[in-house]
Amino acid sequence: MNTIGYLGGSLLVKLGSAEYVQSFFECVEELDFDEPVRSKIGDRLYRKYLKLDDLECACEAMGLVKNVFERTKLSEVLNSSYVSELKAEGRGDEILYSIYADFFSGFENVVESSRYFYEDWGQYKRVFIGRVDVPHYDMYKRIPDSVLEQVSDKPVWLRAVVGDDVPEFN
Repeated sequence: MNTIGYLGGSLLVKLGSAEYVQSFFECVEELDFDEPVRSKIGDRLYRKYLKLDDLECACEAMGLVKNVFERTKLSEVLNSSYVSELKAEGRGDEILYSIYADFFSGFENVVESSRYFYEDWGQYKRVFIGRVDVPHYDMYKRIPDSVLEQVSDKPVWLRAVVGDDVPEFN
């Protein structure tokens, strides 16, 4: 199974299928947030990773997303295939937050773990999205920042799931 989740510090948090994770970011994109949500959540977290200096701003941005998701119904967003399935099941009146709550709590947990790791060991273990099923999560932890920085379109975690090439690294 291709389980996608957050990795950060000494923690991994399972979110679910690639389709589910992708649908979260499609909702964020569709709701047309301003900076810093677009850059920290819609680009850095989605495609790359969060640098230590990004964490504070990214937490604030995720808080903005949470506030909007807490008052937006599923029926108010367009149809990704995942959202379409939920609407077909009659869940259009559900609040987005109830569908994506684990994105917010999981994010808080990995950011906290990453900060503690840095404070305790003096080493920053980045916050990012990757495959968290065994044995793939170990490979994702070892992808160098320089490889992730080069990603400008489809994120590495999504490339691997849909069969596209994953950037090579040693």
